[in-house]
Amino acid sequence: MDLGLAELLIVVIFIVFVVMFIGIVFFMVMSAARSKKALEDGGLDPLAAEAQLAARAANSQLLAPRRSLEDRLTELDDLRSRGVISEEEHATARAKALADG
Repeated sequence: MDLGLAELLIVVIFIVFVVMFIGIVFFMVMSAARSKKALEDGGLDPLAAEAQLAARAANSQLLAPRRSLEDRLTELDDLRSRGVISEEEHATARAKALADG
């Protein structure tokens, strides 16, 4: 079976395409596997990582505005006056708030 130049060129191009396709698929699979391992090592579920990271960011003290010392002390006084916290808890929290500045 004798292939002409055009047919040979088509076969070579097809083989190059197949090899490139397999290489790209391999790269994508390895990249996904590495990402999965990195997320698991970081304590995240790979299928819910985006939501978990958003929840962590929303609950982060870094994103929350820093409240003034006066606001924190007023809140502690209010909690004590309503009976939510005891006098001892109030004193401990007040000392911590004053120490943190």
